[in-house]
Parts: sequence; C-alpha cells; structure tokens
Amino acid sequence: MLNNRIKTFFHQRSMLKNVAVLTGGTLVAQLLNFLSSPVLSRLFSKEDYGEYGLFMSAVSYAGVLACLRLEQAIVLPKEEEEAISITWWSVRLNMLVSSVTTVLCVLGIVWFKLSSFFILVGPTVFFTSLIAIYSYYNSRNKDYKRVSNARIIISVSITIVSIGLGFLNSGTYGLIYGMLSGQLIGAVYLVFHLHKRITGFKNSLRWKDLRRKYRDFIFINTPHALLDLTEVYGVVLIMGFFFDKAYIGAYFFAFKILKAPLKIIGSSIYQVLYREFSEKAILNQSFFSLFKKTVKQIALFSFPAFLVLGIFGKELFSFIFGEEWAIAGVYSTYFSLWFWLNFIANPISCIPLILNKQRVSFLIAVINTVMRLSILSIAGFYNDFNLLIYLFAISQSIVMIVNISWYYSLVAKHHAQTA
Repeated sequence: MLNNRIKTFFHQRSMLKNVAVLTGGTLVAQLLNFLSSPVLSRLFSKEDYGEYGLFMSAVSYAGVLACLRLEQAIVLPKEEEEAISITWWSVRLNMLVSSVTTVLCVLGIVWFKLSSFFILVGPTVFFTSLIAIYSYYNSRNKDYKRVSNARIIISVSITIVSIGLGFLNSGTYGLIYGMLSGQLIGAVYLVFHLHKRITGFKNSLRWKDLRRKYRDFIFINTPHALLDLTEVYGVVLIMGFFFDKAYIGAYFFAFKILKAPLKIIGSSIYQVLYREFSEKAILNQSFFSLFKKTVKQIALFSFPAFLVLGIFGKELFSFIFGEEWAIAGVYSTYFSLWFWLNFIANPISCIPLILNKQRVSFLIAVINTVMRLSILSIAGFYNDFNLLIYLFAISQSIVMIVNISWYYSLVAKHHAQTA
C-alpha cells in the first residue's frame, strides 16, 4: 500500500511538472496576447473583428476536416511505428484538404463575390493543422518543452505582425496576416525538428487499415468537432444573416478574451491528461482518483477569476480595451458561469475518446447544436441580440453541467471495472 502511494505521489509530481512546462509557455504566449489586446482593440474596429471572425470561422471548419481528427490518435498506439504512420497520413490529408479549400475559396471569390481575404483560408488551415499534428507527436514523446516554445513563438509572431499592420491602417487584413504569419513560423519550428524522423520511417499502415482501426476518429469525432464549432464560429457565420457586423465583432471579441484561460491552462492540462489517462486505460488501470483531484483543483483555482468577471465584466472591458468594447464586457458577464464550467470540462473532455464513448458524445453534440441553432433562429427572427445572449448563457451552462457529470460517471464505471 505504501509503495503504491509513493508511486502515485511521484507520478502526480511528474504530471504536474509536464503541465507546468506546457502551461508556462502557454502562459507567456497568452499573456502577450492579453497585453496586446488593449492595443489591438484600439487599432481595429468591431467591424474588423466581425470580418476576422468570419475568416476564422472558415479556417476552423476546414481545420477540423484537414486531418479528419487523426492527429488526436497519434498518442494512442503502443508501437512508435504506428504512431508515425498516423502522423504521416495526417500530414498528407492536411495537404489535400488545404489545397481543396484554397480552390473552393477562389471559386467563392469569383462566383459568389466573397471577400478577397478568403483566399488565405487554405494556407492558414495548412499551417495550423501542421502545428496540431506535430504538437500531438511531441506530446506522445513527452517533449512538452518544444510544444511550449512553439506556442510562445506563434504568439510573439502574431502580436508583432498584427500591431505593425494595425498602425498601417490595414483593417481586417492586419488581423488575418498576423494570424497566418504566426502559424507559418510556428509550423516551421515544429516541423524542422521532426520532419526527418517522420519521413525517415517507412509508412507501415495502409489507409484501409488506418480507417478501420481509427474509424471513430474519422466518422464520429470529426462530425462531433464540426458541431462543437457552432459554439463560436458556426454562430458567427449565421449571425451574418441576421445582425450587424458590429454585434458579431463584439460577440467574437468577448469569446476571444473568455477563451484565453482555456488556452493558457486548459489546453495544456488537456494534452497532459490525455496522455496520462490513455496510458492507464491501455494498462487497464483506474484513474478515478486523479480525475476527481484534477477536477476539484481546476474548479477551485478558476472560480475567483470568473466570479470577478461575472460582477465587473463591463467595467473591466471598458477600462482595458476602451469604451467601444463595453458591450463585449456585458456579454462576458452573462457568459461567466458558462465559461467557468467550460474551463472545468475542457481538460477532461478527452474521457470519451479514451473510453471509446465517442458515439454518445457525438449525440450530445448533435442535441446541443440543434439547441444553439434554434436559439439563434428565434433571436434572429425577433431581431433581438440580447435574447440570444441570455438564452446562450443559460442553455450552455446546463450543457456543461451535463458533460461534466457524464465524464464523472464514465470514469467511475471504468474504476469499478478495474477494481
């Protein structure tokens, strides 16, 4: 018993060290983003952010399709050769989807008079997906320091280019070129280190075998991820049919700020937990205790910040980002409970992937998407943006509670089976 406790203690210390490495880099990156936000919010208008939101919506949807979510499977195989095969296929799929996306965007610009900046969607998708692929491969090998460095490099590049172009009155293009440059430089940094190792291996897994073995990632997790994007990007796209770009810009800006804690800490914890939980699941060991402890610590750690935001959101946004963004602060106040619960749920959302419950997770996502689109349609019909905000805040908080409860039940059931 004592020996097991000692092993658990050192294992948790190792996990916390990995989280700290990833979080440290992400903290620097997001701190830089946060510090630059007051500058960017004065260089770019709500309309600029509205158009940028539309651009990022297209990037996000194409990005989910780029690798068919196979990049998330890189950490799972026992054999290194199989993991490299998945990486190889992910890169090839990314090249194909990014190329097709570029062609479709060109046709959209010519035939449907889309804004010319949509031609940059394909390249942005390609570099963003490369970063995801090589980040998962580094996580598999527990090279969290490199992932952390990449995040800092990306953030620095985006910030410098965006601010520089902002002073040149570049409008929406300043935000887009800033994003593209950061993804390009980050991808080069990660690929340069691992490209020879990946390409040096002979691909041992045929597409037919890969598709059969990881079919849930392709046919369940991919549609699920597309549905999850309606939380921000799908909503932003549809908002364009009902509301002015200024509303869209304020909504997108509020989400950008509220998502920052998830990027600072949540995503780092997710990558480490995904690896740690997967290892235990492969060995048919319980991770119930670690799960409960993690959830409790995340909830207690994050509560004060979201409480302050829920009370003083309008005042904070007005002071930090300028009076023009006070309305975004009002939205953040209503969304504070939702995002606190989301902050708790996000790092443990790997549970359905690990325990092969992606189909149920997909069903929950379908129901949630129908609910989001229904709310958006009702608010759009009445031309009432505030109604949209109220209903989103309530409904999505309930969904987060359901998800957290379900994750708990899955891990508890797995614990009972391994006892």
